[in-house]
Amino acid sequence: MNKQQTLQGLSGGDAAQAVVTTWFKSEGETVHEGELLLEVESEKTISEIEAAHTGVLIRIVAAVGDEVEVGDVIAEFEVPE
Repeated sequence: MNKQQTLQGLSGGDAAQAVVTTWFKSEGETVHEGELLLEVESEKTISEIEAAHTGVLIRIVAAVGDEVEVGDVIAEFEVPE
């Protein structure tokens, strides 16, 4: 089963958008829920984003340099049923 991960609330309060600066995992890698997945930078702060699912990262939707808003899909996982 595939599950998507969206960008949730960012550190620093009211930021609604950020730029993806670093992915710590690559497509095809196994990721565990709570594991550091990527880093994004907003006007006020840098936020570390953890994986919301345990499974294989099958697609990075938001590449480094992409601007994303809270609620945007950033990754897709294949998770065990």
